[in-house]
Amino acid sequence: MPPRSYRPTDPLYAQQWHFGLLGRLGFGTAADTTGIERIWASYTGAGIRVGIWDDGIESSHWDLSANYDPSRHVSVGGSLNDGQPVSASYAHGTSVAGLIAADNNGLGGVGGAFDASLTGVRIFGGSDDINLAWARYLSTLDALSNFDVTNHSYGGFPDWVATADVNKFRLASVQGRGGLGTVNVKSAGNDNVDGNGDALDASRFTVTVAAVDSTGQVASYSTYGAHILLAAPAGSVTTDRLGTSAGYNGLSGGDYTNLFGGTSAASPLTASVVALMLDAAPGLGWRDVQDILARSAMGTGSLHTGNFTSENGRWQWNGDGHWNGGGLHFSVDYGFGLLNAFSAVRMAEVWQQFAPVAATSLNELQAAAGPLDVRLALPDLAVTDYSFTVSDSLVLEHVDLTISLTHQYFTDLRINLISPSGTDLVLYDGSTGTSALADFGLSYMLGAEGFRGEDSAGQWTLRIRDARAQDSGTLDAVHFAGYGAARNTSDVYHYTDEVLAIQA
Repeated sequence: MPPRSYRPTDPLYAQQWHFGLLGRLGFGTAADTTGIERIWASYTGAGIRVGIWDDGIESSHWDLSANYDPSRHVSVGGSLNDGQPVSASYAHGTSVAGLIAADNNGLGGVGGAFDASLTGVRIFGGSDDINLAWARYLSTLDALSNFDVTNHSYGGFPDWVATADVNKFRLASVQGRGGLGTVNVKSAGNDNVDGNGDALDASRFTVTVAAVDSTGQVASYSTYGAHILLAAPAGSVTTDRLGTSAGYNGLSGGDYTNLFGGTSAASPLTASVVALMLDAAPGLGWRDVQDILARSAMGTGSLHTGNFTSENGRWQWNGDGHWNGGGLHFSVDYGFGLLNAFSAVRMAEVWQQFAPVAATSLNELQAAAGPLDVRLALPDLAVTDYSFTVSDSLVLEHVDLTISLTHQYFTDLRINLISPSGTDLVLYDGSTGTSALADFGLSYMLGAEGFRGEDSAGQWTLRIRDARAQDSGTLDAVHFAGYGAARNTSDVYHYTDEVLAIQA
């Protein structure tokens, strides 16, 4: 009979506080490593291939070398991208790698999926630097489909600047894992602003992750928005560059650090849990993975404690009706809630008993309205509603709303989208973008996760408020695109440990 749990003997494991939040059994914010240790008794990420787009991974590190796979290194234009840091100051990718798959070897600490394989793709430093050679960076993205899971702990670009990278991620969702789709995980950012304008972060092809602190409260710096799928701990104890003269330094002679963190850490911890999920259920489609992450995530922060510190919005329940006898909880700060490795993997184990056909790009459905030629005035210091009807009925997973505006100061506007079920999501709060004339007459694609599980059909309302004086504008056009699946004739209801909190 297999063991009920497995506890690593690595000496820094006790300091890796993020595992206490990742593996909670039950609701609330108390640290509890029991759940993740129960998962490790059966699944460790073995055989799952993880690609890390970052500033390189020091593959010779004694806690990473056993899991490093150089056979998947990327070549661009005939030049090998060896995935290694170009100088001692580049340590970010090495720390990301440790959170995902630091080896279970009785030394240092461990990663969340400590038997997964790792490959670095260097996009900071060297000839493929994203800031200096955008085209070469795009070429590295052709290799996304060579991996089961990828991690991207770096900033995004507004959709009016670039969407070519989104198209590469779309192709990976089609081609990766033999058609099941690569699962791409993305950090939300550390700017404490609404990040919904970043095209890659807002797209349905990335799992965008916010950060919480050791109490389960959203981190003060975490970027927020309707595009956030979930939140995860900003784990700090992880691998560092070897020695005391490179990297962050701090622990185990400088080979480990406790100075890492941010959404850059929340994203790889999520990627490690995805690796555990695919170890448990390799037949899951990329859309299945996202649905499981959303439905297994647990309420945290003010939902349970009443502490609103650093939160930018309020929790609400959407119109799904299939989760714990009601709708899914959602927040612009936490997405659907805090990542829970135990619930996610247990749900993954049985998922295909209820959904035997993997949810992939091949069977994804779309419900659309538009492009709609609106030409509606946006008066100064006023609230303007525009309602439209979506005829197609499907179970929503993600919504893209593209709006074309003529307005001198885009940051004066506050934009909400209200579903037929009454779920009201803030798509843009004015905290990002520029207020200059450069925003005049541009189109913006905004993503929304919080309508997951709702029916797309019915009347939707776009609400735009001009919050500052001395200007006005026009809503020129609207295009709605909802993505999801047909309603199962035998509805599946999901019940988690949180049902106890709801009943109480």
